[in-house]
Amino acid sequence: MLRHTVLTRLAGSDCDVFTRARIAGHTSITIGQGYVHPQAAAVETAFAAFGETQSKSVNVRLLGAQATAENHQLSLTHAVSPAYYSGRMARNPDPENSSPAIGRMARRKRILMWAGGIVPLAAFLAAGAWLAHRQGAFSALWREWLTLQQGSAWDGVVACGFVALGLLGLIALWKGPQWQVAHVKGLEPKDRFDRENEARKTLATILGGIVLLTGGFFTWRNIKLAQDSQSISQRALSVAQEGQITDRFTKAIEQLGAIDATGKKKLEVRLGGIYALERIAVESERDHWPIVEVLCTYVRENAPRKPHPRGLLPGSPDYPHPEPDAQAVLTALGRRDRTHEPSDDRLNLAHTNLTQMRLRMADLSRAILVDADFTGALLYKANLSGALLNDADFTGANLTEANLSGANLTRATLNSARLLGANLRGANFSYATLDYALFKGSDPSEANFSDATLDQADLTGIDLREAKNLTQEQIEEASGDESTKLPTDLHMPKSWKK
Repeated sequence: MLRHTVLTRLAGSDCDVFTRARIAGHTSITIGQGYVHPQAAAVETAFAAFGETQSKSVNVRLLGAQATAENHQLSLTHAVSPAYYSGRMARNPDPENSSPAIGRMARRKRILMWAGGIVPLAAFLAAGAWLAHRQGAFSALWREWLTLQQGSAWDGVVACGFVALGLLGLIALWKGPQWQVAHVKGLEPKDRFDRENEARKTLATILGGIVLLTGGFFTWRNIKLAQDSQSISQRALSVAQEGQITDRFTKAIEQLGAIDATGKKKLEVRLGGIYALERIAVESERDHWPIVEVLCTYVRENAPRKPHPRGLLPGSPDYPHPEPDAQAVLTALGRRDRTHEPSDDRLNLAHTNLTQMRLRMADLSRAILVDADFTGALLYKANLSGALLNDADFTGANLTEANLSGANLTRATLNSARLLGANLRGANFSYATLDYALFKGSDPSEANFSDATLDQADLTGIDLREAKNLTQEQIEEASGDESTKLPTDLHMPKSWKK
């Protein structure tokens, strides 16, 4: 009944709809900083009309900053004192701006306005960037930027940029906190200064972090540029070196075929080409094996196997000596570095004339030396392991301490060959001729002597117990003594016993 009476009385007054709704929803009227008041005259009229119902009372409770000091109830029977209301208005001169609801609505409105402006701007910028990218504008700007960096004015531009950034930072530290605190109302000067100072500290921390991150970025960029520059320099150096190697390779190949006006070999020029190729093979991993193949081809073409001269023995003064160019090639091949060689490739020196070659400690392992002529050659400590030596001629060759393990010497001729201390493990001497060969100190374990000829071969002191396919007939033809150890199925010839 009371609420109906109040609304009926207020309907004829100047009180606005919002105030009537507020009064209708409560049995007490709250006056404070959080309440939006109508005009003073409307409130006085409303409470004057409301006071005619003297059997009821209206409680007025003060809220806001004065809640602690003025939290009490007032019993009104006629009307609220205009002086009291005027005092409240004096303490809160702008109650409309202090309403939380209105503040929230204003903030939402501002957010919507900002969003409504930023989203179209971002879309416009994105569309512009896409169009610029389609038309190549960014590429042109990037080229201009790179050209500027390479110019003499770049240092001045960088310096001006840092000065401008420093000034902007100072302005932001000076004015930014003031702009940030300016919208806060009712602050004392000291409180305002403290707030500005706190905001300035926060802004300085943010700017310091930005500077630190920027410095880190430029440091990383400089390191990256230095690495890229070094990589480019290395590639350029590599290209230059490859070009030099190609030129040297071409020139050396030309030197290998040098002849004079009469058609004779110009040995000094050819030797220079041979040693130049050897040097390139050491320096260039890519060209190593092609150079090896070129040198092997040179030997096969320029030193093919020839029949032995009649009536001359290897080592005699009139016996043909090896050609200097062929000797130079074999020397280079024998001391080559095999680190970068393909595991399945072999030197091919088949059917070559290597008589009286000096191949001390030469590495010819796994080489193809089929039908090669090593008559009178010096192969001291040479490595011929796994080599293909079928039909090769080692007559009078010096193979002292040479490595012939696993070599295939089928039908090879080793008459009067010196095999002193040689490694013959697993060598294949099938159908080989070993007349007058010297085996003292050698290791023929698991060597195959099937159908080999050992006429007067010196087997003194060697261990033949693990040799394969030895026959009593072969032992009878050879020479030895009681220190020679034979397989269990063979016995020592009487001529060996003293």
